[in-house]
Amino acid sequence: MNPSIHIGEQAPVIIFRIIIGTISLFGNGIILYITLKFKKFRATYCNCLIALLAFAEFVLGIGMVIRALYSIFIYEYIKDGNENSGYS
Repeated sequence: MNPSIHIGEQAPVIIFRIIIGTISLFGNGIILYITLKFKKFRATYCNCLIALLAFAEFVLGIGMVIRALYSIFIYEYIKDGNENSGYS
């Protein structure tokens, strides 16, 4: 991340990633829970495929939230580092 970029310029993207990631985790988590809890939903190949896709989206949701949080924390780290080193 470029230290000259302010966090305010990236705020909409970070908020979007957090919201979409959270919705993805919640929705796909429900699908995985239902698939694992009820044997009836594991009976057909179609339902197993849906569960595998939900798992993949769940992992992507985790990555999306981590990336958004990383952007926030790395910005704070760069900002603190620049204040301590004499750069503005």
